[in-house]
Amino acid sequence: MKRIYRETLNQLTDRWTVLCNEINRNPDARYPGLLCLEVHLLIRRTERLVNLDPFEADAILTAKILAENCDLAMALSKLHEVLQKRLEGST
Repeated sequence: MKRIYRETLNQLTDRWTVLCNEINRNPDARYPGLLCLEVHLLIRRTERLVNLDPFEADAILTAKILAENCDLAMALSKLHEVLQKRLEGST
């Protein structure tokens, strides 16, 4: 069984926070391609590092689709569901 280390989970959460701040700085919701790519990469990294249960796998899949469509705020919201669940479970 794959296990995630707490510092890695904290790093994912820190990156999530940075990306949320970047999205909030762009009020017209026209995100540059690089920001879309960064969100997609964070989702994929989370998927690789966390042993997903079915609920989390569904949330990650939805986040991927949203990121591909550049709906970054919603993609990060779905990713947050996974990260928050892991943070609550690791304490």
